[in-house]
Amino acid sequence: MFIPRLNNQQDNFLLCKLPEKHQKLSTDIDQILTQRDKLIVRILAGTSDKNIDFNDLTRLLDSFSFSYRVKGSHYIYFKEGIEEIVNIQPLSNNKAKSYQVKQIRLLILKYKLNLVKNE
Repeated sequence: MFIPRLNNQQDNFLLCKLPEKHQKLSTDIDQILTQRDKLIVRILAGTSDKNIDFNDLTRLLDSFSFSYRVKGSHYIYFKEGIEEIVNIQPLSNNKAKSYQVKQIRLLILKYKLNLVKNE
């Protein structure tokens, strides 16, 4: 793993190798993050909306204590205190639709759902 280091003489960034003990720390942090946390990070990053698994998305909404009902292939999520209703359905490859991932990202940000695990 490489991090930038400021070179005082030239006032620019140089790449330097991260010491071995810090590489282990980076690995430990990855292990501390739960699958749920990693999914939240991916959703908030907004760079892989087309690659979010539909089942992972439903588990995330369940972890936020949303209630839901199923009508055909549509999963309709709702929660007291949240005025929006989330209607999601899987694609044929069991991925979530990118615009639905975006809607959930906006809910997470608006209601700060990622800050408290049992919200």
